[in-house]
Amino acid sequence: METMRTVAQTILKFRKEIGLSQLKLATEADIALKTLHAAEHAASKLKLGTLEKIAGALGVPIARFFE
Repeated sequence: METMRTVAQTILKFRKEIGLSQLKLATEADIALKTLHAAEHAASKLKLGTLEKIAGALGVPIARFFE
């Protein structure tokens, strides 16, 4: 559970740092807005493919979510 919180906080941090809204990031990552919302609030387990899409849209390696 701690890992999910770390990933959620990191996604939110990166999104805010680059100034994207949730809608814009979800659109760029080609995922549903509710999926991104859940990802940023550690509300559900994420599939690796979803994390890859979010990382790609943020322009960061997926490993950065786990630091």
